[in-house]
Amino acid sequence: MKTKFFTCAIFALLTVSIVSCGSQQPIAQEQRPVSSFSGSYNSAPDAETDTDEYFVGSGFSYGSRKKKSQLQRTALMNAQDIIRQKLTHSYSGLVTNYMENYENDDVSDIQAKMQAAGTQVINAVVADTYESATAKFSDVDEKGEIECIVNIRVYKAQMAEKITQKLAEELTEDQKARIDFREGEFHKKYEALMNK
Repeated sequence: MKTKFFTCAIFALLTVSIVSCGSQQPIAQEQRPVSSFSGSYNSAPDAETDTDEYFVGSGFSYGSRKKKSQLQRTALMNAQDIIRQKLTHSYSGLVTNYMENYENDDVSDIQAKMQAAGTQVINAVVADTYESATAKFSDVDEKGEIECIVNIRVYKAQMAEKITQKLAEELTEDQKARIDFREGEFHKKYEALMNK
């Protein structure tokens, strides 16, 4: 009797598993549009790239078309972070390179003052980029979402001029003499470094 029960149970399980396997419909994979982070829509906005004339910060955001202004604000903040990093990196490299000639002298106070002055200018320039930022939006996808890209530009020559002027104002005559600071030469070095 036990054998007959186990045989019936096994037969019932096999029948259920065979029937259930045959009746399963394949689950359709949801097709999502690919964002610009890993691909692009047919109508995706494009990021700009740096040129010899200017640095570009491109920020992206993705979300509901109903929150278009919030997407634009988020993309702008992302673009500003990127441009700030580029400007800070190029300026820090210049200061380090410029101060290498004075390694043996105690010029750390001047170097710190130069870094602080540059940071002030960079932050002010980046804060003003919202006025010139250009926003582009993708088409609405089937979920009702869009992608926003904001491109901002900071012109290298203007940046070099602003920082050079700030340093000329901030450094004392004694500090300028200690590091042989000449506005024209510093400006040229900064522009040359940014174009590398």
